[in-house]
Amino acid sequence: MRDHGRGRLTHQYNPAKGEPPTYEQYAWAVSQQQHSGEHGEAGAIIHATPKELRSEYARRIAGSASQTKRRRADERWNPAAAADAAFREFHGHDSKELVTVKRKVHRHEHLAGAGELRGLSVKPVGHGPVRHIGGLKKAILAFNEGMNQLFIGGGDQFLSDAELLKFGVRKPIHELETLGKVVALDYFTSKSHLGEEGGTAVYAHQLRTTNEDGRHVVVKIARYPDLIYRVLDQQMEFSGGSYEIRAEGIDK
Repeated sequence: MRDHGRGRLTHQYNPAKGEPPTYEQYAWAVSQQQHSGEHGEAGAIIHATPKELRSEYARRIAGSASQTKRRRADERWNPAAAADAAFREFHGHDSKELVTVKRKVHRHEHLAGAGELRGLSVKPVGHGPVRHIGGLKKAILAFNEGMNQLFIGGGDQFLSDAELLKFGVRKPIHELETLGKVVALDYFTSKSHLGEEGGTAVYAHQLRTTNEDGRHVVVKIARYPDLIYRVLDQQMEFSGGSYEIRAEGIDK
């Protein structure tokens, strides 16, 4: 394969004749079997290692794995240390100062509930058919007191890697991902003030449409809202769009 320019060169860990494999050779062989199931060269190295050395090497491997786990746990529970490590990797030297930034973040303590969100129809960023997001398990569609922003609260908003891939999101992913344009949404609620057009039902709303004398009319200049996925929080949110929230329901 090397003569034909195919594949890539690998580490050569063939044991020297008459000498037992080193710890590095043994650890490489074990990792090959664990991750790729290879039994050729890796298996030969393991079998060439004397039994007493295998035990010693196994203890060293276990200790190394424990250290790695502890280091990763420390980084999770000590974000300052993780940030220092990231700075060092990016700049090639340690940080010489700590900058503290304070900012005000507005959070709504109270929202008005529009109903139980049953599903979202989203056109992915780029190309692809409209995708349906369901199974939200009693997530609430809500809006603010200004009646100009929709929110999704509670329920099960988690999207797996396979689901994210349908929206063109591949690993590694950012903490915030734009999934696409929300073209429709369904929510279950009771509306007692709309007469025959109201009642308890699942209300299906097509975005960029308005109701004119009982007919749904497309508003061409209106904009679809974007659906944002907060990866770490496993939460979805709406961004932008031309929709309005009226007594009759969602408009445009």
